Amino acid sequence: MAGGGGGEEGEFGLQIAPMLDVMFVLLLFFMVAAGAAASKEGELGIKIPGETKGAISDTDNNTPIIITIDVLGNIAINNSNAADPLDNDLTALRERLKGMIEGMGSGETPVIVAPDPKATHNRVIQVLDACSYAKVQKLTFRYAGSGKGAGH
Repeated sequence: MAGGGGGEEGEFGLQIAPMLDVMFVLLLFFMVAAGAAASKEGELGIKIPGETKGAISDTDNNTPIIITIDVLGNIAINNSNAADPLDNDLTALRERLKGMIEGMGSGETPVIVAPDPKATHNRVIQVLDACSYAKVQKLTFRYAGSGKGAGH
């Protein structure tokens, strides 16, 4: 009989190909699941208001340090000259900023970097390096334009 169901020639055996397909799909599923589970989880340190252990004695931790950079490369801390354009190492700025941060009790004193829009990127990076040296933890940028608006 040429194509029938039963008989010695036409016995249906165990079908290996579909079973291997299912096994490969399951293997792939478990590999992807294991890869997703292996991703490292981090913890965000968020301070919720009202969790302070002691009363806030003064506002020096909340008073920001403002670092301005003008077009020529002059740097000022709180409107006081800190570095001239030729000082590329910013050693005086680093030590002054580190002293201010340590004098205020912790590295959590906010520091605002306010570069002029036409200041060089290299100068801004030098100031950021100085902030890193002083172990500044709270850093932000502020637009230090002329007040005419962004399009002028």
